[in-house]
Amino acid sequence: MKQAVDTLYLYDPQFESGARAFRDDAGGDCAIHPVSCLDTLRGALAAHAMVRFLVFDTHGVPGKLSLADHGHVDGMDFSMLRLLPNDLLRPRARVLFYGCNLGEGSEGDTFLDEFGLAAFRGKGGTAGAGTVSNFSLSFGSHGTAGVWMDLGNPFAARLKVVRFDEAGHRAEAMSVNRWGTPD
Repeated sequence: MKQAVDTLYLYDPQFESGARAFRDDAGGDCAIHPVSCLDTLRGALAAHAMVRFLVFDTHGVPGKLSLADHGHVDGMDFSMLRLLPNDLLRPRARVLFYGCNLGEGSEGDTFLDEFGLAAFRGKGGTAGAGTVSNFSLSFGSHGTAGVWMDLGNPFAARLKVVRFDEAGHRAEAMSVNRWGTPD
C-alpha cells in the first residue's frame, strides 16, 4: 500500500544526518528514504503518493542525478524507465535536486525539461536544481549547520528554478542565489 505524504526526501546514504535533520525541521508529514541505486530509487518513488514537495539529496553532475552505486539518472530516464508513478505528485508540486552541478548549463536545462515533462504533465509544478558545487557542514547524527553553494564564488548562480505548465512544458525559469533573489 502506498503512503501519502506531504514531503518526500530521498537521499544518498552518505547524507543520512542531513536527511534526519530535514525531517526533524520539517515535522509533520515527512518521509525520508535512502536511495543508493536505481532499484532503491524506484522503490522509494513507488511507495508514495500525493507528494507536495519532493527532494533528491544526492550527488550530481551537469544534467544527471548521481547515485551511490555510481549509476546516473538523466531527465529522460524518469519517463523512459517509468520512475514516477502517476499518483506520486500532487498538482503544482515542487521538486528540488540538491546534487552538485545537476542544473548547470544546457545539460541542466535539458535535465529539468525532460524531468518536467515526465513529472508535471497533467498537473503543472516547479523544479529546481543546483548549478554549482554544494557544500554542507555536517555534525554527524546531530544534523547540518547549513548548506552553502559555491564557496569560491558567492555571486555565482546557485539554483535554477523552472515552473512547468499543465502540459509539462517550461513556462518560466530563473536562477536565484542562496537568499532566493534572482541573479
